[in-house]
Amino acid sequence: ITSTKFAQDTYSEYRKVAKSLGQPFLKRHEFNAEVGKAMRREDQHAIPQVTAVAKKYREEVFDPLKEAAIKEGLLPPDVEVTTAASYFSRLWNQRKLIAEELDYVDRKTGQNVVGFKTTVKNWVVDSVPRWRAIFDSETNAGASKITSSGNLTPAQNLKLQEYLIERRIERAARFGDVQSFADDIANEVFDKLTGKINDGTRMDFITVGARGPLKERTFNIPDVLVERWLEHDIDIVARRYVKLMSTDIELARKFEGSVDLAPQITKINEDYRRLSAEAETPQQRLKLDDERKRTVRDVEAIRDLMRGTYSQRADANWDWLVRTALAFNYVRVMGQVVLSSIGEPVRMTMAHGLRPFMHAGFAALRNADLTKAAKHEAQLAGNIGDKFLANRLATFSEITDPHESAGPVLRFMDNMTNVASSWNGIRLWTDFVKTWGTIMSQNRILRTISDYANAPFDDKRLVNFLGIQDREAELINKYYVQHGEELDGGLVANTHKWKGPDAELAKRTYYAALNKDLDSLVVTRSVADVPLLANTPLGRLIFQFNSFNLASHQRVLLRSLQEGPARFISGTIALTSIGMFITYMSALIGNRTEKLPSFSENPGWWIAEGLDRSGVINIPFQIANAFEKVSGMNVLKGPMKAFDVGSKGSDRIRNRPELSAALGPSFGTLQDIGTVLGIGKTLYAGDPIKKGQVTAIERLIPFSSYIGMRQMLRWVFNPPED
Repeated sequence: ITSTKFAQDTYSEYRKVAKSLGQPFLKRHEFNAEVGKAMRREDQHAIPQVTAVAKKYREEVFDPLKEAAIKEGLLPPDVEVTTAASYFSRLWNQRKLIAEELDYVDRKTGQNVVGFKTTVKNWVVDSVPRWRAIFDSETNAGASKITSSGNLTPAQNLKLQEYLIERRIERAARFGDVQSFADDIANEVFDKLTGKINDGTRMDFITVGARGPLKERTFNIPDVLVERWLEHDIDIVARRYVKLMSTDIELARKFEGSVDLAPQITKINEDYRRLSAEAETPQQRLKLDDERKRTVRDVEAIRDLMRGTYSQRADANWDWLVRTALAFNYVRVMGQVVLSSIGEPVRMTMAHGLRPFMHAGFAALRNADLTKAAKHEAQLAGNIGDKFLANRLATFSEITDPHESAGPVLRFMDNMTNVASSWNGIRLWTDFVKTWGTIMSQNRILRTISDYANAPFDDKRLVNFLGIQDREAELINKYYVQHGEELDGGLVANTHKWKGPDAELAKRTYYAALNKDLDSLVVTRSVADVPLLANTPLGRLIFQFNSFNLASHQRVLLRSLQEGPARFISGTIALTSIGMFITYMSALIGNRTEKLPSFSENPGWWIAEGLDRSGVINIPFQIANAFEKVSGMNVLKGPMKAFDVGSKGSDRIRNRPELSAALGPSFGTLQDIGTVLGIGKTLYAGDPIKKGQVTAIERLIPFSSYIGMRQMLRWVFNPPED
């Protein structure tokens, strides 16, 4: 987070300097690409601002994670920097790799362009003399060990002859047909990098299983030879590097060095083998085997989701189309996301109670330093960075996938989503609410562990839920006592000052607890909150924007139910009231307040809409709303409106296409496109354009739901009919 902020500020400084000198300047993505190139060249660049950003990322992102990975034994033995002047993680551009797999003739210049496979083959052939010398040196070293005793016995002499014969055979196999194994290596590397072979390996450390000198070794081709096919944008590469490397490090720490969880999966199979042996009937064994397969599948899926390798696809065109559709939907419909999120502070009271919520709020108002310190603490934990990273809504909307390469159209759509995330205000809102939540969460965690033995049951249950048990509480409290402080009633851990043999463990545990609580208070989706289908291209189309409902079910409803009936009921009433307010404000923004029923005559309708928008029981309402759009009957809201005057339909689906309600916004977009195409037929028949056709056009306009654009469309071009 701090590196991204530094990069943004430094780029702004670079532009100001260039403008003051009357010089042309690089665009943001070009500047980021130069930073990436500089990191392969010892962080040096002709532009001083590029050098500064490269060194910042080196210091705060790449080197710390690389050292942690080395400590956990994750990096291969030959990870030393032999491919470039300095280490920089490789992110391959799959689209460009596929396009330039083979040699081709440039249509503009008429020159022959060397493709990726030819580049790899040439490197292998040129490297053979060096590899052969290394092989011979290893052979001589092995022979020397056998003859080190001087005079050889018959048995030792036989062993030496067998060893030399084996090495000669292996030498012939490796270096006998250089062109053949160069072809094998080029084909295997290309297939792995483009996803045709998916072994879940980090792409910057892929190993080659083909015969030859690279067998089971890292593909260490110099960067300068393959820079054409590498992604250089520091923002894209850093996000991918942090996600994959940090995940592997934590998996290794948690599971005794295992990243692929093979030992754990073996144990699961052994447990089911024992249960199967104890089963009495064939039917029971079949049932157990089905259960075993599902369990292993789920474990492997969660592992791959965390590592970013789940459902990797070789069909880049399909993925590109899906990602473009998701980005377009985000740009169209997410204009009122902040309005829909104003109940989030109240959700905090359902989890922590009104007193801690008010205590944190007043403490923040009394002391600005407390707010800054709490925000800094959360940023050290990797949270409160949406202003720079826009992670939360991007996750809910399924619009980003930093592990995929992007073409010009998708890059344009990514820029559009960045504009949208700033326009709708969700970045600032998320950081504001999470800052408030950090103050409250830190207060409760630190006060509980400071007197853990005598802490109230509810507080102790909370820290246990967050992963802090007796030993962890004692460890964190030790460093808090040494370095923490209290600012006007607000506690701050000051983890950046923690030093000691077990300080890293204490900080990781504390950060994990803080993040878990924050992501629950301000609903942030994790990989376990949605079904596996939602992580496939088709599933992302269907579940777009609904992943929030699934995450809310896990983090709001289930957690609130465990906090006691009084807190749950009072919180639900408050959130329902806010939901009614959101319903009214949505109508006001859309210029249709006169369409709303009166509260005195239709209290059930207002309560139903408020409860729907409260976010407390999202999934049942989502299903009921979709069913109402298709059938006209809502099984949840219908009984609430039993004593109302009239039969007003649900407001949330009032202006939504049927396919959108049932199958997601992308399918609704297709339905709208079909409606718009029907205008030609309507005009040909001499009929006036229908209101529904005009509304379909409105829904297809980018930013049509955003403040300003929404009012212009609904008040000027497409006002509601009387």
